[in-house]
This record gives sequence, structure tokens and C-alpha cells, in this order.
Amino acid sequence: MDPEMLGRFYRSGKEYDLHDIPEGREVWIVGALHSGPDELVQILQSKPSRIHFFEPVLEFFQQLQMKWRGHAYANLHNYGLGHTREASEMFMAGAGSSLFHPMEFSGRRLFLDSVSDLETGRLREVRALVRVEAVELVWRVLSSEDLGLLYMNCEGCEYEVVPQLAAAGLLGKIQAILVASHLVLNDEEATQLCDMTSGTCWQEAALTGAQRYCDAFET
Repeated sequence: MDPEMLGRFYRSGKEYDLHDIPEGREVWIVGALHSGPDELVQILQSKPSRIHFFEPVLEFFQQLQMKWRGHAYANLHNYGLGHTREASEMFMAGAGSSLFHPMEFSGRRLFLDSVSDLETGRLREVRALVRVEAVELVWRVLSSEDLGLLYMNCEGCEYEVVPQLAAAGLLGKIQAILVASHLVLNDEEATQLCDMTSGTCWQEAALTGAQRYCDAFET
């Protein structure tokens, strides 16, 4: 969390301010959830020729179908994008899903939102089996020549999608890329850094004001 680096990418009050989306171009939204991203109004102002919504979780995909029924420019795909074709598993945490352990903050602790905690009433026992397709193959199948915008809010797939597009020589065909960032841990990191019973990774002691860190955080 380097303040200087953070300042280059985060502008308070302008988190959803998009620039330089050319008009009349194709848009990909990867991780569309149940309706599409918060930036959708701005995206529609660019009058895209087609919008491809990629949402692997069936429950969210069915809600997308209801919302976008009758919109000829909206193309819905019930799979995620990655390096190769595979079946995968996603954590169902909060209102969304993630390939990794999403982290959240409360007033006194940092915790994994993917771990159940009965004391706080948080139940996280559901995972979704999803289908993933190779992004380069999908590009060819959809006959995409170039993109005005590649929007990714897939909480993990960007680590495969961006390198794969670069390896295939396709990044140069994308005008703008927007990645919604998240604080996440993989399985190994979560096990090392956090209490997997409560999900707590950092906690401030209420009475003494002292701070308790996991051993791995201290190093």
C-alpha cells in the first residue's frame, strides 16, 4: 500500500471515471456479476457496437439474462476467461465470487470474507463450480478485431487473461483496460497469514490498544 503508487491509480471521488473509450467499438466485461459494472452508464455512452458479458456463476448469469433480454448488442456468456479451458471453483463471498480469498476490513480487524465466522453471523460454506475458457480462443471464436474497452472485475482471472492476451499479440488491439483491484490471498497465503477458523488475519486488542499480528505479518 505505497501511498505514492496508490496515488497514481486512485483518485478519491473519481473511482468510476472512465476516459478515452472510443465510440462504436466492441466492449468485453469480464466478471459481469448479476447486472454489469458500476461504470456501465459511462460505457453505454460510448455507443458500443457489441458488449460481451462474461459471467461464470450460473445464479448471476441468469439474472443477467433477465436484465439484458431484448438488447441486441448484449451478448451473454456463461463462462469465465483464463489461460486454458478448465473447470474451476470459486469462493462465494459477500455479494460476489472470487478465485482467491477476498479480504475485508472491520473496525478492529482484517479478515478473510471467504471464511465462515458464526460469531459475526457470516456464513461462507458455498463454492460454485464454473467453466473457464481460454481467452485467446474466445477472441478468435467471437471474431473480435479490436476492443474499445476490456473491463475485468473477476477477482483473479486478470492474472491469466492479461499475460495470455500479451503472449498472443492481442493487447495492442485493445484501446483501454480497466481492472477492478481487490485485496486477496491464495490458499497458501491464507493458511500462513490467517486463522482459518475465524478468518482473522489482523486484530487490534480492544482493551489494551495493543495490536496482534500473525507471525507471517510480523516478518
